[in-house]
Amino acid sequence: MDARQRICLAAFQLFGTRGYSCTSMADIADAATVKKSILYYYFDNKEDLYQSLLVESAHHLRSLLHDGLRAAGFDVEASVATGFARVCAEAALSTLAETILRLARENRESVRFFLSHIFAVDSDRPPCSAVPIEQVPQTLIYAAADAGIQSGDLSGDPRMLESLILGGIQVSVIRHLRSPEQFPLPMGTGQALVRAALMGFRPRIAGQPDGADRQAKQDGAGRRVKRISRA
Repeated sequence: MDARQRICLAAFQLFGTRGYSCTSMADIADAATVKKSILYYYFDNKEDLYQSLLVESAHHLRSLLHDGLRAAGFDVEASVATGFARVCAEAALSTLAETILRLARENRESVRFFLSHIFAVDSDRPPCSAVPIEQVPQTLIYAAADAGIQSGDLSGDPRMLESLILGGIQVSVIRHLRSPEQFPLPMGTGQALVRAALMGFRPRIAGQPDGADRQAKQDGAGRRVKRISRA
C-alpha cells in the first residue's frame, strides 16, 4: 500500500469516528505513519483531503451501483436516460439495495465516513455543495421506484418508497457498522428489505382485500377459533 492509500485509509477512519473538527492533519499523518510533508505533498490542507475523499467515495459508489445493474442485465445508460422504463422495478431496486449493502460489508471505513458526512451538523464539516454524495444512490432508487409506479407494477408515491428503502438500507448499515458479528448483512438482505418495503405499494386489485382488510379478517378468524376452542 503506497503512502497516498495509507493517508486516505487513515483519514476515512479518523473522519468517520472523530468527525472533521476533532481530526487534525497531524493525527492523520501519525495514523498513516507518514511525515506531514508527505501529507501536504498530496493534499493542500484538511479541507482538500476531505473533499478528495468525498469525490472518490462518490465515484466508487456510483461505479459499484452501475456495475451491479449491468451484472443483473440492465442497460444502465439507457435505463437512467429513460427513467428505468420497461424494466422490473423490484429487480432494479433489489440490485441497488444489495450493492449498497455489499459496499458496507467490504468497505466499512469509507461507508462510516460517508454516513458521518451525511449526518454531521454543518459546523462539523466543510462546505461540500459541489459533491452531492447523498444523491448518488437516491437518484437511482427514485428512478426505479418511479418506473414501477408509472408502469402500473406499483402504486403510490415514489418519493415515499424511495425513503422507505433508503431508510431501511441506512438502518441496516448502521447496525452492521456498530456490531458486524450480530448484523453481518448476508446476501439477500437487500432483496428482503425491498420486498418488505414494496408490500404497501402493490396496486390493489378490485375485489381483492388490501393488507389491512386481510389482517382484520385473519384477526377475526383467530378470535372465532379461540371461541370455538373454549366452547
